[in-house]
Amino acid sequence: MDVKNKLIQGFTLIELMVGLLISLSVGAVAVTYLISSSRILASQSAENVIQENTRFAFEILSSSIRLAGLNTSVNAQTFLLDKPFIFTGAICAANLDCNTDNQSHALNSQHTNANIETDTVAFSYIADFGTTCTGAAITVEQQVVTQFFVADLDADGVYSLYCQSYVAFQDVVTQNFINHSAPKSSVALIDGVEALQVQFGVDRAEPVDFTVNSYVSYQHILPDDLGNIRSVKIALLFSNAQDDNSLAITENEFGSHTYYILNGTVTTDRRVLRKVASTTVFLPNS
Repeated sequence: MDVKNKLIQGFTLIELMVGLLISLSVGAVAVTYLISSSRILASQSAENVIQENTRFAFEILSSSIRLAGLNTSVNAQTFLLDKPFIFTGAICAANLDCNTDNQSHALNSQHTNANIETDTVAFSYIADFGTTCTGAAITVEQQVVTQFFVADLDADGVYSLYCQSYVAFQDVVTQNFINHSAPKSSVALIDGVEALQVQFGVDRAEPVDFTVNSYVSYQHILPDDLGNIRSVKIALLFSNAQDDNSLAITENEFGSHTYYILNGTVTTDRRVLRKVASTTVFLPNS
């Protein structure tokens, strides 16, 4: 009788509670591991995106900037402000100067308390072949002005590095290039670029010695500097260029953070993986 009772005896309440506790502990460990693995995977993916975007962005910018000051014209009378490597005319959107310094605006409505300071910059050259940064063919002698800026023109919540090209023909009387127009719409080159900062390496030695004496922002360029710019320093702030929900799991830190990019700043309180990268491009036509 004792043996039969022992065989049909179930688990005690304490045994059930201990078993449940063990199961919950194992489950918690498993969930924690999965969450941690997912976060690590998201962070690694974000790092890879930023690394690739950094490499690609600097390749595009470097190749375009090196064209600054190029003049393939065979016309001895061609005059272009003594090799203005940066274009200072008011031809860009809303007929404004193509260059701005530390233009401030919020990233977008999803990035609360976020503010950026970003530049726009434009380089010019004369060519009779090739294509503009927007893909327009150059078949006759023209002045080409290439502008770079950061924006969210498609309103998808992701800021991008854009380029826009303006072209102009030479006036036969004045020998100046006039009536600039944009043959194609601006093009988003790299997604996930949230700020652009530019400084110009100027040769201010007297007499000039073709070396950089100082780096200055656009607002501090003097009239005598326009023909003596030897290099350009570019800095970009990258994010992993996805929607806000997926961005939110790539960083553990809360609270605001300020990034210092050359002479500009970006302040944000979102948990988004961001990196600052910079490069210096020397101008072969200077």
